[in-house]
Amino acid sequence: MVLYGQIIIGAPGAGKTTYCDGMQQYLKLLGRECYVVNLDPANEIPPSSNDDGDGDDDNGVTTANENKLQGAEEGEEEIDTSNANTNTQLPYTTILDVCQDIISLDSVMSELNLGPNGGLLYCMEYIEHHLGEVLKLLKERLGINNTNNSSSSSSSNGSGGAYLLFDLPGQIELTAHSNVISRIAERLVRELDLRLVCVQLVDAAVCLTDVSKFIGAALVCTASMMRLGEFECVEVCVMYVYI
Repeated sequence: MVLYGQIIIGAPGAGKTTYCDGMQQYLKLLGRECYVVNLDPANEIPPSSNDDGDGDDDNGVTTANENKLQGAEEGEEEIDTSNANTNTQLPYTTILDVCQDIISLDSVMSELNLGPNGGLLYCMEYIEHHLGEVLKLLKERLGINNTNNSSSSSSSNGSGGAYLLFDLPGQIELTAHSNVISRIAERLVRELDLRLVCVQLVDAAVCLTDVSKFIGAALVCTASMMRLGEFECVEVCVMYVYI
């Protein structure tokens, strides 16, 4: 079954999470089944003092479900989706949250002594490396049969399947200077049979006050969307002001 969705990119603070929340509410009001996939490892709950990591990867990073990912990769065990945690810091409802299910920026920064930008790049490359297991987890929660990529249960309102919103990190290094987001999106399109729209958010209050800021924002958007344009995707730039 063909699925439709959006990948949301933009600078930090541009309103990506707010956009996903509003779009999810809007689509639900229209009777459309809509889910948000949080692919931003920095959108996380602050770590609790009683949290202990049980598994380390090759570079010594403790992640939420490292043992489950490795077990599924080796065919030893299935990924457990029954106890998926809810990130109460996020305003929307997620069907998959990388901070809870895969890896979080805080754990990478603390255990590898990386900064925010380097740690986030490491997280996204880690997600790309384990994308097969991430896709398996997402398919299970969507009720998609892995053998023929068809949904096991159709939407009750006849909408033709779920609508997916992918909330991505905002660091410019991930889109303008790296291909990791493009590679992840390309594989999502191929394996989930997705029809995606790329939405780039720009805060108009920042760039409309100065011509140089507007030109800078336009160049950054162009560079990012050219990177993501390597796979088939409609691209839209949205400039807005908070009310």
